[in-house]
Amino acid sequence: MPSSKASKNKNNSSTRLPPKTQQRKQAGKPAKVNVKRILMEETETKERLKDTLESLTERLIAVLDSGGVPKERTKEIQRQLALVFDNSDTSASLTEQLQSIIVVLSDATKVVEKSWSYCHCYPSMDVPTLSSILDELQTVLCESAFLANKPLQRRLVNLQADPKADAAVLTELEGVSKQVSDLITSTKATLYMTHVRMVVFNQEEE
Repeated sequence: MPSSKASKNKNNSSTRLPPKTQQRKQAGKPAKVNVKRILMEETETKERLKDTLESLTERLIAVLDSGGVPKERTKEIQRQLALVFDNSDTSASLTEQLQSIIVVLSDATKVVEKSWSYCHCYPSMDVPTLSSILDELQTVLCESAFLANKPLQRRLVNLQADPKADAAVLTELEGVSKQVSDLITSTKATLYMTHVRMVVFNQEEE
């Protein structure tokens, strides 16, 4: 007659998964997303872009001033670029924040185009420096558009996976997602054109 200890070991061995089976089950589990770490990294990226934008704005205004652009125009440029990372309305919903960002980044991209046009109006403009600053500036705006899209996409994924999600809210966010996607395309196109202008001008100078 087998002992109770032997019987218990036999039962355990029958329910315990083989090592390879356990590994396969563990491998199939999705990795946990460290939301806190992601938010921290996005905050750090935002601060870096903000500092870079402030530095580029100062350099841009200095070049435009020395090139002869009127003060009222450079002040307006400075005002529009300062709005890119203006977080004064912390009570706004995600949709409202994104719609505001879309407007601000679109206006800032127009500032880049307008600033470039001044090199044709003012003969004393330092065009090499101006083109380099505008290329860096548009890069920041492009990165800012990508950054703004991240929380939206996380929210969309969560809603799409939730069978009880409000259909109206989901539809609204999908509409905003399309607008942000168009913004990213626009900022990338302007970045490409700005870079091409800088390269072409440098080749002409050589």
